Amino acid sequence: MTSDEALYEQLLGGDMKAFDALYERQRACTDAFIPALVEEALAEWKSDSTDAAIATTCDRMASSPMGATALATSDSCVAAPSCGAFVDCIIPLMRKQL
Repeated sequence: MTSDEALYEQLLGGDMKAFDALYERQRACTDAFIPALVEEALAEWKSDSTDAAIATTCDRMASSPMGATALATSDSCVAAPSCGAFVDCIIPLMRKQL
């Protein structure tokens, strides 16, 4: 099996088949990969959730073609009665922004 480092180097070198191997490896290592991914996301969230970062994101979203729709949807999500309901409401909106 090719090492993760070697796959990464192949990707950097333009070997697009390495993507298949990389994603297959991530799938094979799901029990280790997903927690590491979540840990990385939590670390990123620390900087992305500052007031300044939120303002930048809001400005970017407001000027996007879907800005008005996103704002209307997000207002209804913010009004959700629980964190679970909020998450269920906001995740589809966030996916559209990716």
